Amino acid sequence: MVHKNAEHYEQVALHELLDMHRIVHFSVPNAAKRSYALMSFLKAEGFRAGVADLVIMSDPHCVGAMFPRPVFLELKTKERKKEKDGGCSEAQMLFAKDCEELGYTYVVAYGFDNAVEILKGLGYGL
Repeated sequence: MVHKNAEHYEQVALHELLDMHRIVHFSVPNAAKRSYALMSFLKAEGFRAGVADLVIMSDPHCVGAMFPRPVFLELKTKERKKEKDGGCSEAQMLFAKDCEELGYTYVVAYGFDNAVEILKGLGYGL
């Protein structure tokens, strides 16, 4: 059985690795349960369900470029890959489609090791 917070611990480990390599990034806190009032407040400010877990601002191919391109990374546990649509919600698939149509890199990683492998493949020195 997978620990209910397994994805959290995988993301913490990835955050620490990115920090260690001084790769600028931030998380998007979409998973938290919120009250109806708070959700209405956030939606009024532009909250969007399905946004990737991590936005990686450092672009290894555009060091010093005027317009670097962020990478959007959705992190799932390895077990979620077997689920319908790889464990991605409809909102996540829509966000991925929007990113790709705009030319942004959007990836789904299944666990810490897969995330590191994907990021190395994108040129990040991890």
